[in-house]
Amino acid sequence: MIRPALDEQIRQGKFLRDTRTDLVASRIGVAVQVGMPKPDVSTVETLRNALLAAKSVAFSEGASGTYITETMFPKLGIADQMKARSVQIKGKELVGTAIERGDAELGLQQISELRAIQGIQYVGPLPQEVQKVSVISAALSTNAQEREDAAALISYLRTPTASAVFERTGLDPIEPGK
Repeated sequence: MIRPALDEQIRQGKFLRDTRTDLVASRIGVAVQVGMPKPDVSTVETLRNALLAAKSVAFSEGASGTYITETMFPKLGIADQMKARSVQIKGKELVGTAIERGDAELGLQQISELRAIQGIQYVGPLPQEVQKVSVISAALSTNAQEREDAAALISYLRTPTASAVFERTGLDPIEPGK
């Protein structure tokens, strides 16, 4: 669960505070259709240029899309220019699916969600200066019936084997103690 949501559940007494473990960081990335040129998005200025050059830019209606429209576009000074180019993907559909169909030239969403779609090209992450990192955490439920097994699962999710899978899917494992 995203850490702020889990922290709220802990405050409500649904999870054990001392078992909360940060597992991975999820970052926002950029994708295009297969066969399209990959724009340079490695710096704030090249990202800004790529966004302004695109005829359309897709993002979700969720937290990342809200960040993009309410924080990132204004920070880049392009909020007004992006209004006509913005394609908000509603519901449970992934931005990558819309990119694959050709509904937009560029797609912005969590890297792991972009990498889940085979018919698109992952371009790269947003530059750190405009990146939004979401931390995904786990904790034991206060009413867990198999508490030892649940704790073992959380421990397993911290192993090199699990970390390798997270990395392949576009998530950044968080080292213990960080």
